[in-house]
Amino acid sequence: LEATEHSCAEVKAITSAKLTLIDEKIAELTKIRTALKKINDACCGHNNDDASHCSILAALE
Repeated sequence: LEATEHSCAEVKAITSAKLTLIDEKIAELTKIRTALKKINDACCGHNNDDASHCSILAALE
């Protein structure tokens, strides 16, 4: 932004809008993280066979 092209109020409004977008993205990522953690925590992860019966992959399908 050019200082001479915008008022302080406009800059604040632009910044506030960006903060809102960031907050929305954080909320979305938090939901994804929570779901992925739940799937990960439910997996024992001790099977060294191929992943054809992997509960994580099954949950993500």
